This record gives sequence, C-alpha cells and structure tokens, in this order.
Amino acid sequence: MVVIGTEAFSYILLSGTEWKASVIAADLRSDSGEKNAEEKVGDSALFTPDGQVLHPYLGSVIPDSGAHAQLPNGWDWLANYGFGDDAGPLVRKRSPDKVVVGVFGGSVARQFVTHGDADIFLNELKKLPQFAGKEFIVTLPLNYGYKQPQAALTLQYLLTLGAKFDLIVLLDGFNDIAMPEPENYSLGVFPFYPRSWNLRMQDIDHAPAMRKAIARVAEYRDEYDAMTQYESKSLLGKLFTAKLLASIRQERLASKIAQAEEELHSIAANEQSGYIVRGPQRYYSSRTDLLKDAASVWEESSRQMHMTARANNIAFLHFLQPNQYDPGSKPMTAAEKKIALVENNPQSYGVINGYPLLREAGERLRQDGVHFYDMSMAFADTQEEFYVDNCCHINHAGNVYIARKMAEAVLSGFVP
Repeated sequence: MVVIGTEAFSYILLSGTEWKASVIAADLRSDSGEKNAEEKVGDSALFTPDGQVLHPYLGSVIPDSGAHAQLPNGWDWLANYGFGDDAGPLVRKRSPDKVVVGVFGGSVARQFVTHGDADIFLNELKKLPQFAGKEFIVTLPLNYGYKQPQAALTLQYLLTLGAKFDLIVLLDGFNDIAMPEPENYSLGVFPFYPRSWNLRMQDIDHAPAMRKAIARVAEYRDEYDAMTQYESKSLLGKLFTAKLLASIRQERLASKIAQAEEELHSIAANEQSGYIVRGPQRYYSSRTDLLKDAASVWEESSRQMHMTARANNIAFLHFLQPNQYDPGSKPMTAAEKKIALVENNPQSYGVINGYPLLREAGERLRQDGVHFYDMSMAFADTQEEFYVDNCCHINHAGNVYIARKMAEAVLSGFVP
C-alpha cells in the first residue's frame, strides 16, 4: 500500500512537473526575445532542418562559426564560404608536388571523403604518371542536398574567387534525378532550384500556414528540451512512475515534432508566393518529361564542368552513384531490405524511371570526351550489406567497395 500510495503521489506530482515544463518552455522562448511562438519566424525563416542558410549564388550553405583564421600562402578555409568545418582549405596557389582535389556532389560524396574512404581511391590514382609521388589535398566544396546545377555553379564561383584545383571528382546522380519532382515541382517550385526552396524563401507575410507550421515545430522542440532538462535535474524525475510517464510524454512530443516538420516540408508555393519562391514556370505533360529534363540538366552541368576544368588545366572525373531503388543494382539480404527500402518512397520513382536516362546521358558525355564512369551497378555482384537508410547513404564497407570500383574504372582507361 505504501508503494502504491507513493507511486500515486508521484503521478500527481508529475502532472505538476509537466505543467512546469511548459512554463519553462515559455520562459525559454521569452528569453530568446519572443513574445509568442510565431514571432520566432523572423529568424527561423532563413533556416531549415539541414542547418543551411541562404546564399546569393549557391542557394544555401552552412553558416561559418567564424573560428577559422587565415592560412599561410594566401590559403583560406572553405568553411568560411559555407561548406562546413570538414571542407578543408581553399587553395589559391598550385604546387608542383601537390594535387588539390575538389570533391563535388551531395551527402554521399561528402561521406565518401569524411569517412576516410576516398583515400583508397586517391592512392590508386597515384599509379597514374601525372599524380605519382604527389600529396593529395582533399577539399569538399559541397553541401548536403546539393543537386545540379549547384555543383557547376559552385565550381565557377570558387574559381572566380581564385581557388585552384588540379583534380575534380564529381559523385552524384541521386539528388539530381530523385529530388526535382517531389521536393520542388510538385510544390509549385521550379524543379532546378535548390531543394526546400519554398521553405527557405517563402514570403512569410503571405504564408500563414508555413508560419504556423514553423511555430509548432519550434514550440514542440522547446517543450521537449525543457521537459528533458527539468526531469534530469528534478528528484521527482527519478521515480519509476515519473520516468515511465515522462517517456510516454516525450514520445508523443517527438511524434508531434515529426508531423509538424512533415507538414512544413509539404507546404506548396501558391499564387501569393511570388517569383522569389516559385521561380521560372515550367510545365510538363508527364512525369517522364520532367525526368528527361532533369537528366538533361544533369548532363549539361557535367559537360559545363568538364569544359571549365579543361580550360583551367584541371582533370575532371564524373561518377554516377549507385542507389538501392535502381532495379537490379544490388542483391539484398532481408535485413538490408528492411533498412534500405520503403514502399512508396517519393524519391524512388525518380530513381526507377530516371536512372536509365542518366546512364544514357553518361554515354553521350563519354562520347564528348568527358571522363564519365557509371557506378550505378557497382554493387550488383555482392550481397554484403551497405545501405544504412532508405535514401541513398552507405556504410564504411560500401564506401571502400565503391572506392575500389571507381579506381579500377579510371585506371583501366584514363587518358589525360
């Protein structure tokens, strides 16, 4: 009876704890200068869940922390230009004993480098005479979610700022073919604007639905964080019943946050949004026509990067990344399927129907002299588990595997 009474009493006190957590959340918002949740939009409108902010030329970048000092020899940090702390230096002077490598693409390309597996690929390239005995300096002028023409524009932008490259590696394809329709065109936004453009640039004064959605996300996150902080410091939070109920409450809040974020990303541009959100109007008679256009933009972006690289005495290597939704691209175990494949994934349509178009475009690029290598079937002969999510990302073993495949492809027929 004592235990039951104690737990019952803790339950009553827990109700007060939840009430106090909401008060704390409100205080946190007040401390940040908010009079109400919707006024947070003034700052939050330029931020999205990927942490990127608007950029006048590249669409969006990662804000620099300001902790990167100028480097010797006129070098600078790419983080200073919005590419993240792991992006490496912006090199402004070539050296005969060094090879400055710029890896372009999206998140798959970034992880290929940050997980350390690009070294396998680059060390193999040292077998080529022009790279033998030289030190590779690897840089990452890219961001998560980038799709063409962002890579092509990034290259031009950095070259005009004095950046020097000796080798450009472009690893892409998924974002370029899978994102234009579900993340832009279906929401009334020009398909070749950066992803989440309606969210980044929506005119908040004419978007009450978006304003309310952003406010809900902020409010739920604050309440969740405040409750977690309070319970970690409160003696009441140590009670079993309190912990159990707090866990249920947190799960509900997490669900609300996820629902609010999903709603936020699904809000379409409308007639009040204006050109700044919608961009050029382009209409397609079918989804196939849109995919053909996306493949064309991807192809032409690669061709432009190739010509720019050649004009600047830079070697250019373009690789089409593999993806799990591409039919026949990889045999999977039941465990990997559970992780990698989701029925009716909105991006899977673009892969299933668009990757054949990218392969055709790749052949045209090769005929035009571009060093293009199709890695879309690189995993077709292995059941080793590589995919770590239902999008496109792979683990260390997958990166090692594709690094070797990429090196084999280049070494088998590279002509400077």
